[in-house]
Amino acid sequence: GVSAGSSGGVIYNLGGNVSLADSWVMDSFADGDQAIGGAIYNGGGGHLQVEDSTLLNNLVGWSSGSGGAIYNLASDLTLIRADFVENEAHGATGRGGALYNDAEGTVRVDSSLFFRNLARGAVGRGGAIYHGSGTLTSRWSSFSRNQAGGAGGEGGGVWNGSGILVVEDSLFLSNIGGGAGGVGGGVFNLEGVVQIARSKLKFNSSAGAVGRGGAILSQGGDLEISDTELLGNRAEGNGGALYLRGTASCRILRSLCQANIAQGTPGTSRGGGIYLEAGRLFAANTTFSLNEWATGAAIFNEGGEAELVHCTLFNEPATSSLTAIFNESTLRLSNSLVLTTASDLNCANTGTFVDGGGNLVSDGSCPGIPSAVITGFDTALANHGGQTATHALLAGSNAIDAALLTGCGFAGAGSVDQRGAQRGVDGDGAPGSPQVGDCDVGAYEFSAAAPPWRIFSDDFESGDTGSWSDQSSP
Repeated sequence: GVSAGSSGGVIYNLGGNVSLADSWVMDSFADGDQAIGGAIYNGGGGHLQVEDSTLLNNLVGWSSGSGGAIYNLASDLTLIRADFVENEAHGATGRGGALYNDAEGTVRVDSSLFFRNLARGAVGRGGAIYHGSGTLTSRWSSFSRNQAGGAGGEGGGVWNGSGILVVEDSLFLSNIGGGAGGVGGGVFNLEGVVQIARSKLKFNSSAGAVGRGGAILSQGGDLEISDTELLGNRAEGNGGALYLRGTASCRILRSLCQANIAQGTPGTSRGGGIYLEAGRLFAANTTFSLNEWATGAAIFNEGGEAELVHCTLFNEPATSSLTAIFNESTLRLSNSLVLTTASDLNCANTGTFVDGGGNLVSDGSCPGIPSAVITGFDTALANHGGQTATHALLAGSNAIDAALLTGCGFAGAGSVDQRGAQRGVDGDGAPGSPQVGDCDVGAYEFSAAAPPWRIFSDDFESGDTGSWSDQSSP
């Protein structure tokens, strides 16, 4: 082990240019009050690049440690194929088990791994990364089994303060906001801007009886989720996948929210998919499928404003009763399909529920929307193209060409469905110019023709396997 006092266990860079490549940095620590950078300190406008390297089992502590492996302050940091494994930030408010960034620092993370990093303390923040301010961009990276510990751990994967956080083509898997009231198992956003695209947030959790936001909790600022899958996330309290409060604004586009659960005491845990305590939610061309708890299996709106356009909400409960939408505030539903295969209610409402038109609902529980027998709906989620799985409409479905023009091609929904397929191609209008009677209800647009894309290509589509050879070991 290497110790260098309170800052930078191995490398202390103040304003210089440092490149670390093909290296291992392990078992180093910075200790003392307000210790920072267990392995590396980068400050003073410095430039640090870490490439093809591993930072393992580094530690910062004890009373208030920040940046178990790297502390970046008002400087530039680039991580390329860097692995951060089992690093820890200790203290009453341990921040950034692997990485701490603040004071408008700039961080670029490419093709990197954050695995089993930990921010300890009464309020541990950012099991893998604490991002106070500045800009942090993560591409093609993985955040797995990181944890923010303590009585109310925040952001098992990433904690974002007032910064800009961009996540693209990345994975958040089995991260934990720990303790008696963990929040934001994958991502916590205080008041910054968070953009998540083409990514997967799977099996993240917020622990404790009042755990909130199994995958994401945002209490201010702007959150946008697009072409992304939220699967199997869990909150012991409310908001299995997503919890919004305060002044948070959230847009969800072309995404899948599947099999998330608010798994607490029956009657108290709410919002298997999304819990909207306050703020604003807009979701378009998005599927909510098989999310669970009794009150608001897909969405529970306590005190915010919610609008759903071209969404599909489906539940097939096995053992517990479910209500897909539970609204106590203001909610508008347009061009959406709501279906349960059991006798449970699709909607429960004590607030203002606005029928925006073009909806198909399998019972009469959603105010102002008559009951409909929905035909030609595939209850099995499958890959029909695009970034996420969908429930397909089958030929002859009464959802085909049944949407209103409003919300079809404008009003923030866009002119494509969840998969990115053009809307309105099978009706009376020209492709790319949806007209009345052209667009389908829900997140999926039916087309008798094959989709104009291939998800996978290996040059063997013709079936010719003559050039294949056995590459297995003898």
